[in-house]
Amino acid sequence: MKARQTAWLLLLAWLWAASCLAQVSGSSAAPSAPSGGGDIVTRSGDTYKNARIQKAAPDGLVIAYTPANGGIGISKIKFKDLPDDLQQQYGYNPTNAAAFEKVETQTMGELRAQLLAADAKARSSRLADELSDAWASSMESGTGFFITDDGYLITCFHVVTNATRIMVGTRQGVLPAELVRSDEASDLALLKVEGAFAALPLADGKNAKLGEAVFTVGFPNPGVQGMQPKLTRGEISSLAGVQDDPNQYQISVPVQPGNSGGAVVDEYGNVVGIVAARLSDRAAMATSGMTAQEVNYAVKSSRARDLLGAISGLPDRLKPPHPLKDRKFEDVVQEAQDAMVLVLVN
Repeated sequence: MKARQTAWLLLLAWLWAASCLAQVSGSSAAPSAPSGGGDIVTRSGDTYKNARIQKAAPDGLVIAYTPANGGIGISKIKFKDLPDDLQQQYGYNPTNAAAFEKVETQTMGELRAQLLAADAKARSSRLADELSDAWASSMESGTGFFITDDGYLITCFHVVTNATRIMVGTRQGVLPAELVRSDEASDLALLKVEGAFAALPLADGKNAKLGEAVFTVGFPNPGVQGMQPKLTRGEISSLAGVQDDPNQYQISVPVQPGNSGGAVVDEYGNVVGIVAARLSDRAAMATSGMTAQEVNYAVKSSRARDLLGAISGLPDRLKPPHPLKDRKFEDVVQEAQDAMVLVLVN
């Protein structure tokens, strides 16, 4: 269906370009094409048997011919490749031909861009419907992110605990995932999805600094906030987590239920942590009489690297960390968004 639609669009583009050139050049239409069935031999020696002229354009002839293996072939031969007699018969003008090709190329490019945009919009709409249906039938949800281009991804252990089925919403659709390995103590889980995906590099965690700017892209409260990914920004508030846990950071990045398992990304595009928890209002009230303000926790990326180290060959497939050089924030965000997934659990 898509191929047929593309073919029609290209044909319309070609006809439109021809009419535009005729208006620009003011030239009259080419002479009527013979209905004959003679052979055409190009300047390079290619032979088209029993050729019948179907259309004369300013830059060449569209012909039907008989291929060597039988049947009917359709081809367009540029005038510059045709013998002198055909060039003269059909009024070949190099200037008109060049102008026509310029308009034709521009038109084809515009239509191709429109077609790709429409296709992307349709894919996005289908994916949104898939995600909505999958979420409606799930029991829990969280966020995850790819760490290899062949489908290994990280999320939180508590997101997939006791799961009988795990699905992930990717840019390619909603796909089944397999639990490969987990670390309950660190609250991490490694999943695998079949396919090719954009991935994020895992930092070793040694260069993270107090006050460093970080962000996450995830899927908080999808039933309320929707299925589109959400970005929140903040800083590393502490280099240790709950009760000075050295395996965690405290972060001021706002998070909600559904953000768990999302990547905490630095300004260079490296994953420095994994969103894991927030300080509950009840615990804060019990200890201080006040609710907590942006007190959230992330597992350090070094713990994720430890989890992967037990799987032969996997650490070698990780993307190398980005160098610590300034990048456009929108580029870093797009890279993170491309690697994020919605994790759905039954």
